[in-house]
Amino acid sequence: MGWSFGITGNTAMVYDLNRLILRSQILSLASALGIIFVILIILFRSFKGGLVGLIPVTAALAGMFLVMIAAGFKLDIVTSLLASLAVGIGVDYSIHFISAYKKQLLAGNPDPLASVYRSTGRAIFFNAVSVGAGFLTLVFSRFIPIRAMGLLFPVAMLSACFASLVILPAVLESVSPDFLIKQKKRNGGAL
Repeated sequence: MGWSFGITGNTAMVYDLNRLILRSQILSLASALGIIFVILIILFRSFKGGLVGLIPVTAALAGMFLVMIAAGFKLDIVTSLLASLAVGIGVDYSIHFISAYKKQLLAGNPDPLASVYRSTGRAIFFNAVSVGAGFLTLVFSRFIPIRAMGLLFPVAMLSACFASLVILPAVLESVSPDFLIKQKKRNGGAL
């Protein structure tokens, strides 16, 4: 007879779409983290600098995925795009904070962290709060993917902000940022 059968319809299509999203999400996040790590190594001229620079990035992703799990959000096209935005937010805050810290070190500031908190730290904090609050208004949407974005994007921003202003400085102060000091010696004290 040669008859064959298969599952079709919306259920099969949604299943295949979810499988493709999950596979591409893992691949794209791994690629993005790898590329950002290489860029940070080049920027700070140090493997250690690349690792330290990834702290806010991983915090943004971890915060977002933990809330997704707690709230029961599924990995879909919208949440997949938000993960990419979270990576961008984390690396942005990281580069700004470490660059300001480096500038204060090179200037010979005896308390570089306090100076960074007054300038760049303040800007990072108010950026995270204001942009996060703007996106938070989307939680009132009746469209579930937009509601998810309204919750997850502020979580990613605040997680990256927390990591940039609390965890990153603690690491910089405790591990001795020799990757920044070596640059000072190579450049004769110039940025």
